[in-house]
Amino acid sequence: MKIIVQFVILFLTLNAMFSRRSIDRTANSLEQVQKQAEAGDASAQTRLGWIYANGIGVLVDADKAVEWYQKAAAQGTQGSV
Repeated sequence: MKIIVQFVILFLTLNAMFSRRSIDRTANSLEQVQKQAEAGDASAQTRLGWIYANGIGVLVDADKAVEWYQKAAAQGTQGSV
């Protein structure tokens, strides 16, 4: 029984560690895309619209998604997701 408890604790610790790294990477990526989009990069604006439309690392926000898609479209490009 002691071995099972130790295994479960080890598993939960490792799982939390790897999950935290994934969250950190997502946050960093989101920050980078946000900065590029705000600087006028149409491709980043399209990606940011997609991020908000699909709730990737953020809550789904249709209004923000449309706003970023419109900014990219105003530049006459579709960008890439």
